[in-house]
Amino acid sequence: MKLVLHREEIDSIFDLLGRDENGLTYALGWNFSNNRKLLRIFLHKITGKKYRCDDENSQVRLQEFGEKDHGFTDIELLIDKEMFLIIEAKIGWTLPTQDQLDKYSSRFGDYKTYEKKLVVISECRKEYAQQQLKKLKVKSPIEYISWRKILHLIELADKESSRYQKKMLYTLTTYFKKVIHMQRRDSNRVFCVSLSSEKPEWSRLSWIDIVEKKRRYFYPVGKNWPSDPPNYIAFRYDGKLQSIHHVDTYQIVTKMHEHLPVDEEEWDPHFLLALGPPFKPAKEVKNGRIWPNGRYWIDLDIFFVCATIREARDLTQQRAEAI
Repeated sequence: MKLVLHREEIDSIFDLLGRDENGLTYALGWNFSNNRKLLRIFLHKITGKKYRCDDENSQVRLQEFGEKDHGFTDIELLIDKEMFLIIEAKIGWTLPTQDQLDKYSSRFGDYKTYEKKLVVISECRKEYAQQQLKKLKVKSPIEYISWRKILHLIELADKESSRYQKKMLYTLTTYFKKVIHMQRRDSNRVFCVSLSSEKPEWSRLSWIDIVEKKRRYFYPVGKNWPSDPPNYIAFRYDGKLQSIHHVDTYQIVTKMHEHLPVDEEEWDPHFLLALGPPFKPAKEVKNGRIWPNGRYWIDLDIFFVCATIREARDLTQQRAEAI
């Protein structure tokens, strides 16, 4: 018999935790505490060392509150009275800010005799994450691991787990794939559009300013545009890729002047997108031979291995056709 919560089918006990960052970390923490093999594999991947993970000398802490910084950590691992790790888990191509990491400095100070590490988990490509994390100032080393790699570690742990543990790891994998958007093929696709530096007659800002200064973008509902706003959007001008943004929220508006400095008139319905912080590959990605005003769907990870937008577009199409 199906179990349905808020009109959505529940496939596993982990679905009851919710499909957000807290749910992810609770599920991961529970499996760390109930599957020593998975915990050891994870620690070896992060530290390069093998730990016993003795029950008496090790703890998995979830949402630990700091008396000094008044913040909550996602997961804290105390291992064999030797290693102290803080795990910061993110959904999407999101990484912790300097302010977040500053709060953790006092936590590390409480474990002076321990080896200490901060571990960041997100969906970013490793090369991009490492590049961005190097800019942050923290006293303890930062290690990065992707959710995709976490799934690989779960596969390794499954080979040496008990029947009950195997069942829980399978359930965990199913849950993770839902939350981190791996089941929907288009969840990590980027909608790439061109921007003009010219100021439209109905606006006091150029299209570039609307994106870069206001962190907004809009397009008409229907009319050969995406029927559902994308998770990610990329902007190109001056012959190359300029930025990629996660679409944090969106709304359908007809009174655009209430949101942006444009003429006060009634519009046809438009999607108004609120954009997250910009990011892009470290190397330059030029347009290549594509239409000046063309709009393209491109897999996010492919952007980071291609020299041109045309090459990224073609590889995305080839990948889709091969499935």
